[in-house]
Amino acid sequence: MLFTIPALRARFGSIGYFISVMSVRDLVALVRPPHASDSWINGSLECQDALRLGTPAIRRRLAPYIASCPDRFVGSSTVLAPPGALVFEHCANGVGSLTVRAESLVALDGQHRLLAFREVITGGSELGEFAGKVGDDEVCVLFIEFEDPQKTRRIFNKVNRHAKPTGRSDNIV
Repeated sequence: MLFTIPALRARFGSIGYFISVMSVRDLVALVRPPHASDSWINGSLECQDALRLGTPAIRRRLAPYIASCPDRFVGSSTVLAPPGALVFEHCANGVGSLTVRAESLVALDGQHRLLAFREVITGGSELGEFAGKVGDDEVCVLFIEFEDPQKTRRIFNKVNRHAKPTGRSDNIV
């Protein structure tokens, strides 16, 4: 399946990527968490273990927050695409359209958010009064094309290792 979305082409260090916006419904339909069988990623097994361990927190905290908060907000998701799955057509100043082959899109960062979105969309209104609106929310998505397993692992490790939890005073506020 192919889909085309407006996007910006960007580069940070040696990493080229694309910035776009998708509805939560489309994100849930087109992107999935990594699986051990993703041989083209090589090394995603630790991701699966982390997701399994995080599932109770997703159901108890993250999904209810998304479904019950009118001013809900989450950060961008980073999506890994297999080689050749991203085609960018440049218009001007890095702006253009991104055509994506969606058969194997994997959440590199934002796996827990993705599962929480899925839980909200399939779980219905018992999760919160805004559950029916979440599918139409728009989220920022960063698309990165897979180059090699080591580079993918470095990106995953850096993004997740340096995530700093909020402090007690921020949580109280």
